[in-house]
Amino acid sequence: MPAKTIAEELKGVAEGVEKRFQQGRRVLSFSEYLDLFASNPERHSRDASRYLRDAFDHYGTTRVKLPWGEFTRWKLFDLPWEEPPLDGKGEPKGTLVGQEQVQEEIYRALCNFVREGRPNRLILLHGPNGSAKSTIVACLMRALENYSMIDEGALYRYSWVFPSTKTTRGSLGFASGAGGAAVASYAHLPDDQIDAKLIVEVRDHPLFLIPVAERRAVLQKLFKGRDEGPSDWITRGQLSHKSQQIFEALLASYDGSYSEVLK
Repeated sequence: MPAKTIAEELKGVAEGVEKRFQQGRRVLSFSEYLDLFASNPERHSRDASRYLRDAFDHYGTTRVKLPWGEFTRWKLFDLPWEEPPLDGKGEPKGTLVGQEQVQEEIYRALCNFVREGRPNRLILLHGPNGSAKSTIVACLMRALENYSMIDEGALYRYSWVFPSTKTTRGSLGFASGAGGAAVASYAHLPDDQIDAKLIVEVRDHPLFLIPVAERRAVLQKLFKGRDEGPSDWITRGQLSHKSQQIFEALLASYDGSYSEVLK
């Protein structure tokens, strides 16, 4: 392939990546995230059991007839998002063969966790070698990875962004007088205006940045009239120790200005 054609192909790839990035809304300010959350609070406040159950539901089911009866098969175990083999024959590598009764039991347990409001037990897979225990777990992991890449399964987390002195007149957002800048949010600052960005390794939910009492009031309003209420996890969850320390230090630096902290 001529060098010019390769360069043109690369340019097309770059434009496609940028377009997907913008459409996916990969970076949001906290206020933008709250608007997104309010548009579908059930989707954006799911705990692990609800999230996995919804992944099951997203890929759908089919009915299969076996010599001993008719059963429901969840399509996620067929890995429908995976590319077919290069020869075009057979199923994608790693699909689960059979075990429809086990699939039904796993789904039933997940629905029980959802009804109870929290996953307070474990699901144990027990069986001899070759009974597809590892394959079941591998399919679930691959399904969750794929589900998290689409709008219905998008997951959000927050980072602590400390602007440079070009943006604020303080040091790393902690110095006296750091507040009062005209910037509404530090989320969209270019890299040359950021001194540090701290990732929250434990992936706290962004809503944990709202104190529990006020969060409960917000959730009660957003979930009013909906089929499912908020999970116990999203209602009572707290910031991790590291984030709590940063939050309190910033709040003290800004003389209690919560809006400045959320920048």
